[in-house]
Amino acid sequence: MPKHLPLPIDARHFDRWLELFVETARTLCPPIAAYHFIERARRIAESLELGVANASGVLLAKGERFVRHTQAWMPE
Repeated sequence: MPKHLPLPIDARHFDRWLELFVETARTLCPPIAAYHFIERARRIAESLELGVANASGVLLAKGERFVRHTQAWMPE
């Protein structure tokens, strides 16, 4: 968590990371293993997003997403 806090990331970054993770897991792993890895990755992403939001002074309700109002950093 500490490495993520100074980064200007939000829900869009976690969504993209999950998209790439899911694609990779489904390509490289047997289906049952991919399922378990993907579920774990979703929980990790949700936890990190909640932590980043909280550190930014935003308390998210269940199912609510953290989107910064300023221009977020996007990889090139």
